[in-house]
Amino acid sequence: MLTLRFFGLALGVPLLLIGGTWIPPLVGVAVVYGLGLLVLLVLDRRAAGPVRQFRVARQHDEKLSLGVQNRIHIEITSLARRRLAVQVRDEPPWQLVGAEEALVRATLEPRSTVALSYLLRPLKRGDYRFGDLNLRWSSPLGFTMRQAAIPAQVMVKVYPNIHDIRKYDLLARRDQLAEMGLRSVRLRGEGTAFESLRDYTPDDPYRSINWKATARRGKPISMDYEPERSQRVMIAVDVGRMMRSPIRVDDPSGESWNMAKVDFVVNSVLLFSYVATLKGDQVGVLVFADRVQHYLAPRAGRAQFHQLLELMYALESQPVEADYQRPSTCCARRTKNAP
Repeated sequence: MLTLRFFGLALGVPLLLIGGTWIPPLVGVAVVYGLGLLVLLVLDRRAAGPVRQFRVARQHDEKLSLGVQNRIHIEITSLARRRLAVQVRDEPPWQLVGAEEALVRATLEPRSTVALSYLLRPLKRGDYRFGDLNLRWSSPLGFTMRQAAIPAQVMVKVYPNIHDIRKYDLLARRDQLAEMGLRSVRLRGEGTAFESLRDYTPDDPYRSINWKATARRGKPISMDYEPERSQRVMIAVDVGRMMRSPIRVDDPSGESWNMAKVDFVVNSVLLFSYVATLKGDQVGVLVFADRVQHYLAPRAGRAQFHQLLELMYALESQPVEADYQRPSTCCARRTKNAP
């Protein structure tokens, strides 16, 4: 592809020919100038080099998260011996917000690698496809801009918001959950699992007094309890007609978009389930509308969470009224038959 620089220089040929009507020697100058410009164009295009002097790759999470900005990385490696200005136009799924801005530019030093990125925000769960990577680079004199399509088609799945789950897991490992606004609250007297001994206070019930410790220490001693672990948690998810309506989301950055109610519910269920399984609880889920559509019995462990994640990935709301009697009847029957 010819550039504006070449067309600007080529404009000198007709100007010289026009001037040749008054000054005949300018006609010869125009011919020599034009032939020289064509020779330079051919040599410049050849010096631009083939596409094999580049290595271009796209990198992103295997599972994109719904409703948040997912970073897509473009890594470009130059094997050329000269400095090159390049631009890469990606072909992300057009349904994702930010797809129209999937253009990155960089100046590559000789035999170097640069990593660039752009952001995509999915607004609906499902399967999507990335297309090819379109690379452009300029010739040494800037007369031409070469272009090539690098095969990079790949399928990608948009899951519920697992970005917040990863963030929670990372902060939990670093003991920094306060950054998410989460704080541990100790509920004294709640639950039946023994936690610790402490001095008796007038507000403590008499049943909390540990008489053996009181006799041993010579003063009243109370017992603290904590909520029991390994609880069976059953989550009922309504996917009826009312869950199809959109909710407007206003981001602090100024962006706004709409998401269905069911997507907010799915995101909340996943984060809650992850925290519960992390604490050792058994988590199950029941999905219903006018009938029970899915039932996942309560179990503990990460495998159960991943099974729940796959169930939530394909969940869609239905254009029917929800029957709230059915989930309670189903849970009662399943719980009665459970071992």
